[in-house]
Amino acid sequence: VSTQSTGEQIKQLRKILREKKEDEKAFIDLVWYFRSQLIDAEKTIVSDSMQRVMKFNEIIEVSNTILNEIVNSTKDMLRLEGEKKLLGQGNEIICQIFELLLENAEQRLITN
Repeated sequence: VSTQSTGEQIKQLRKILREKKEDEKAFIDLVWYFRSQLIDAEKTIVSDSMQRVMKFNEIIEVSNTILNEIVNSTKDMLRLEGEKKLLGQGNEIICQIFELLLENAEQRLITN
C-alpha cells in the first residue's frame, strides 16, 4: 500500500512540476510578446515607409494604441499576479518584470 501511495505522490509531484514549467513558459512567451509590441510601437514612429503613407499624428496614434494595449494588459497581469501573491502562490520576480514592462510602456507613451 505504501508503494502505491509513494507512486501516486511521485505522479502528483511530476504533474505539479509539469504545470509549473508550462506556467513559466507562458510567462516567458508573454514577456517576449509585450517586448516585441514595445519594439513595434517604436518602429512605427521611425519607419520611413510609415511616414510616406501616413501623417505623423496618425503614426503617433498607431504607436499609442499599441502602447496602451501593453499598459492595460500588463496592469491586468500585475493584478492577477498580485492576487496570487496574496494567496501565497505568486512570484515577486514576475511582478517586478511586469512592473518594468509597465513603466517602459508608460514612459514611451509620455515621450510620444
